[in-house]
Amino acid sequence: GGNFQLDQMLLSKAKSYTKRFTKFKNLKFTTRQQTPIPYNPFRSYATQHSNYLTSRIEEIKSMKKIAVAENMYPSIGEFDRMSVKEFREVYQTLENEDLMLDVTVDICGRLLSKRIAGKKLVFLVVAEGDHQMQIKCMAGNIDHDVLEEIRLLRRGDIIRATGHPHRTQRGELSLMTQNIRMLTPCLHELVDFNAISDIEIKHRQRYLDLMVNKGVRDRFVARAKIIKNLRDFLNDRDFVEVETPLLHSGPSGASADPFTTHYNSLNKNVYLRIAPELYLKKLIIGGMDRVYEIGKSFRNEGIDHTHNPEFTTCEFYQAYADYNKVMEMTEEMIKYILFLRFLILILNF
Repeated sequence: GGNFQLDQMLLSKAKSYTKRFTKFKNLKFTTRQQTPIPYNPFRSYATQHSNYLTSRIEEIKSMKKIAVAENMYPSIGEFDRMSVKEFREVYQTLENEDLMLDVTVDICGRLLSKRIAGKKLVFLVVAEGDHQMQIKCMAGNIDHDVLEEIRLLRRGDIIRATGHPHRTQRGELSLMTQNIRMLTPCLHELVDFNAISDIEIKHRQRYLDLMVNKGVRDRFVARAKIIKNLRDFLNDRDFVEVETPLLHSGPSGASADPFTTHYNSLNKNVYLRIAPELYLKKLIIGGMDRVYEIGKSFRNEGIDHTHNPEFTTCEFYQAYADYNKVMEMTEEMIKYILFLRFLILILNF
């Protein structure tokens, strides 16, 4: 009896699903008519294609047709450009709605955004390093070919803009452009700002991290300044900077596993240095009383976010000095670097 009731229940379910399927099968689907997008001389058609790279290449080909009479990718040396930082410093005193028609400026930078404000006006934002500025494009001030090129510009492109310094009605320092040229196209769609948080992508694609994440450039600049201060500290104390070989006939200078490579000319194995110690000590023996080196060392060991098999090291050696003197000098060096960094922060503030 239990099995009969179960069969009846399953049969009822099957009939119910069959009716639903038949009803769904008889439905008629109609294609929704898309409203055509009105023509805008500034709007790019790349957004209408799913394959961004393919459509971008097609856009660049059409740009080449526009630029048949002139160089598609002009050399920077062909014109004198003003940096974005310099532009903001020189023309910061302009009043609202001021336009300097007697001054023509060339600006180069990476296109960060394109904001269309109707059929006759578009605003571009370009960046050069940590500095940004606005470029104002009005259809009445530029040629048709330039309008077409502006329409095909995308985020990430490196562009050159020629125009007059101008401050808008709302007080934004801008460049009222006469001509815009692409210097280098960006073939891949640029992600939103601060959108990259994946550690693997940040470290493996540093160029992308630099483009979209704010503050990354500051680390590179801080590192360069620290190394400069380190050199200044040692040079002021009569140390001589030297370069010693990276390829050693045998691993030496520290207890670590080396990377191995091969000299084809000599038919022998050599090792990437794990420390510059021995060569620096040989210079001390040769009569150079104070030497130092800032360079790469390589250790074929563990790797994580704080340990890299390829790293920069600083080693300095001084004749007639013991470990107590070296410890004192190391403390002074750290204080010197930190004081200068703190002083720079105060001055910038």
